[in-house]
Amino acid sequence: MLTNAGRLVVTGILLFFAVLVLPLNAEPMAPFEVSIENHPAAKVGDNIELSVNYLSGSETFGKFKFIIAFDPAQLSLVDVLPGVIPTFCNWDSFSYGETLCGGCLLQTIEINGWADDPNVPGAPTCLSAVGDLARIRLHILPDTLLAGTRADVSFYWIDCTSNTMESAALDTVWHGRFAYDYQANEITGIDPNLGGTLSGCIVPGVAVPIRAINTQNGGVEISTSFGIYGDANGDGRFNISDILYMINYMFADGSAPKDYLHGEYDGDGRVTIADVVFLMNYLFLLLQGHE
Repeated sequence: MLTNAGRLVVTGILLFFAVLVLPLNAEPMAPFEVSIENHPAAKVGDNIELSVNYLSGSETFGKFKFIIAFDPAQLSLVDVLPGVIPTFCNWDSFSYGETLCGGCLLQTIEINGWADDPNVPGAPTCLSAVGDLARIRLHILPDTLLAGTRADVSFYWIDCTSNTMESAALDTVWHGRFAYDYQANEITGIDPNLGGTLSGCIVPGVAVPIRAINTQNGGVEISTSFGIYGDANGDGRFNISDILYMINYMFADGSAPKDYLHGEYDGDGRVTIADVVFLMNYLFLLLQGHE
């Protein structure tokens, strides 16, 4: 029969081995929940902002890397801003940039945040509070055919580093657990790039990998109501006052055009005097009874 001292020794040995084995097999008490915001209604030509939100999780992370994908025939990237967590907690590093997705038809962007970057002076004041991690600013292309459609903005897996979060000590990497579409339907494994962490990525190593992140996609519903063509001043009509409004905007520091095309009428991707000439020709055709 073991004495009390013997029991303490055995208990200590069991706890020691449990600590060694636990990181390889255990998930956090509660997985990380990360989602991309859904925009309920936006007009053709609008600029929108979608947050990448950290909703919950029982572990503390100090680094993340997300790959976000969208259709460039619907949306274009404006920029990506750090969310509340990197900003409020004074994280050392936040960056984004376009990344290649192996010949896919989607545009992909990579977003990185690092609380305590050894290459950057200063220390974070906190780590993983609940809030948004990043804010993606997008432009809905000025194409009236997009009215009434949906533009998905989704988590995308390119390699084993995609859509991962790391512990502050960088000794544990958390990978995708379950993936969901914008309606919360599970899509894990259905698509090799949209369905979660790629097969073969969960291999024990120096940084212990654990499936622990639930991701939910987002996007924007593009409204069927996109305004009146050429209504630069936003009064609900198109007439000579809109042309004067455009001239005032371009040459007298007036307010920006308010319609869904935001002043870009001739299709060259820029707002110039050519757009004013285009509107003048269009108005003349309307006055002559032609579309």
